[in-house]
Amino acid sequence: MRDPFLRRRPVPFPDESIRGYIVRLAHLNRTSPRNIYQKSSLLTGTVPRSLLMITDKVPLSKLQDLTLIEESKLYDLSFYSLAGKYRDKREDLKILRRISAKGFCSVFFSQVCPICLSEKDFHRKLWELRMITTCHLHKCRLVSTCPQCGKILSPYRRFVTYCDCGFDLRKCSAKYVNSSDILLPTYINEKYFTGIKTIHLTEEFQQLSFRHFLYLHIFLYEYIFKCEFSQSDLQYSASFKPEIMHQVSLKTFEIFIGWPKSFYEFIETYRITPKNSSSGITKEFGRFHYQLIEKLSLEEFSFVLNTFVQYCGDIPSDPILKQVKKQLSDFLTRKRRKMIFPFKKIILYALKVQLKSLELMLG
Repeated sequence: MRDPFLRRRPVPFPDESIRGYIVRLAHLNRTSPRNIYQKSSLLTGTVPRSLLMITDKVPLSKLQDLTLIEESKLYDLSFYSLAGKYRDKREDLKILRRISAKGFCSVFFSQVCPICLSEKDFHRKLWELRMITTCHLHKCRLVSTCPQCGKILSPYRRFVTYCDCGFDLRKCSAKYVNSSDILLPTYINEKYFTGIKTIHLTEEFQQLSFRHFLYLHIFLYEYIFKCEFSQSDLQYSASFKPEIMHQVSLKTFEIFIGWPKSFYEFIETYRITPKNSSSGITKEFGRFHYQLIEKLSLEEFSFVLNTFVQYCGDIPSDPILKQVKKQLSDFLTRKRRKMIFPFKKIILYALKVQLKSLELMLG
């Protein structure tokens, strides 16, 4: 049954963001996005819920009733199938919370490509990733601040193509970039959205799921930020500034592209970056090797630990590297034993079942 509240119900574009779709829906029906959120029970108090669905699954049945778009198709506009649906596992939930906080646009932040908006006025799903700072189609920087009022673009503004101050975002001056600056958005778009492959990383990276890829990128991003700006501690407010995000995100992806040589070069740089310690292992590595063990303990990231162990073993005369290698090797050994132990239990249980069956057969 049609809801008289909406006269026009546009079909979503395949690569459209669900938040952008609601803005476009509101514009076409001469209402505000907030009214759509309210009618769809998608407000938390007075604040619209984040519909990116990295750590949860937001009910969209009322939005389905409003738009007459199948709920499954609405979920496709979010990141539920790539992230949120894995939230039931404890280890995955930790990863999802991390990438939700550090890897995606918040409820107060939005970014757009002015040329894309000029061609088709809808908000692309790829723009919801904070690490994406360039448009891979037009080789230009994404815009997150209105050049007229100076305010950050809201994901709930009344028009996809306009800032709330009335400035037409399609008139933003395009800031063009080099081809190397679009490698990260190109890879993510091809690997996880279109299935096309023009950028090839090593097999270990190719095997990473969307959530694991983002998590690893965020993990290394924080250390590269420290190297780039000679910081002993991560300054979160500074690290999220668009210019810095652009610079450090690209540097991080360069490590992925040139693996493992680029990872070795990063370690060399990090060793001479100022730390809060003046002696021993922590003077050179801080807590990096401990963080590798703690944050990258899943099997999907074992290649990172193994590569670091290999780096430590390449210079056997270095006493610091010798200690670090031993700590990492001991961890990997314990991890392998834990993986083997359940397998042995399964085999023993199967043997017991077979023996019991044999006893019953023999009477």
